[in-house]
Amino acid sequence: LHTFDLECNRLGDGGVERIAEALRANTTLKDLKLSHNGISSEGARGLAEALRTNGALQNLSLCGNHIGPKGARPLGEALRANTTLKILSLEGNGIGDVGVRHLCRALLANRTLKVLALGSNRITSQGAAAVAVMLKVNSGLSELSLAENQVGDDGCAKLAMALRNNSTLTELWLVNNVISQKGVAAFAEALEVNEKLHVLGITTLGGSAAGEDTPSAAQSPTPQFPPKEWTHDSFQSTTTALSQLTGSELHRNVDVTITACKASARKGQRSVAGEQLEWPFTKSGSIEVLKAWQGIGDFCGTNAALEEACPAVAPTAGA
Repeated sequence: LHTFDLECNRLGDGGVERIAEALRANTTLKDLKLSHNGISSEGARGLAEALRTNGALQNLSLCGNHIGPKGARPLGEALRANTTLKILSLEGNGIGDVGVRHLCRALLANRTLKVLALGSNRITSQGAAAVAVMLKVNSGLSELSLAENQVGDDGCAKLAMALRNNSTLTELWLVNNVISQKGVAAFAEALEVNEKLHVLGITTLGGSAAGEDTPSAAQSPTPQFPPKEWTHDSFQSTTTALSQLTGSELHRNVDVTITACKASARKGQRSVAGEQLEWPFTKSGSIEVLKAWQGIGDFCGTNAALEEACPAVAPTAGA
């Protein structure tokens, strides 16, 4: 048996403890999926003990549970000893900044984990600071997701600074993180130095004018994307941020994916669906990205202001 999928089965801590017992002696299982099973910090502790001795498991998914910062601590400690786990998915577990610090301390030494998913975990700029310290030292991670958190512009600045020293990360996801053009500009500067990052997933909330501060996580605990009302100004500021990013003077081509959002009206409520566009990240990329960004207008025809500000131009590439 190489893959064991037990997602959405209400196993709880009791059921997970039995699985953990089996893992301690197992030498063949490589992929274990335990998402959405009502697992708390106690269940995470049992799994962490198993990871200390297990030498086979490569992929562990615990998305949508309730491990919190107390559960993140033993998992982090286990990563110090484990040398086989390559993918760890902890999205939607409420680990917060404290939990992120526990994991990052372990990743200062761990060199085998390649993919870490920490989306929807109430992570703020403080947690991003811990991640940044880790990225300056870590030489194992290739993919990191901090999507759906509250990293903000301050967190972006810290992460961007870390990218100047990191030589292994190839994908970084920061979709829906209360980021303005100020945060995007920080990455633009970092990418003039970093030659490894190939995919940057980022969305802006329309951005702030030069010199203005981005709302903090406390001020905007549940960010809205896209904005409730798309206006010419909010669209233009987002476009400006993207053009700054792609207009950086680089010495290579990088494929950058930026998630664009599709707004539609259903029963009077605005819903959001993700669409992705990819284009070359070159010295002349500002022209290309503006054309691609204009193509998003095709997806947003429900809003007259956006439709007027964004003529329907076919995207340069789609995914």
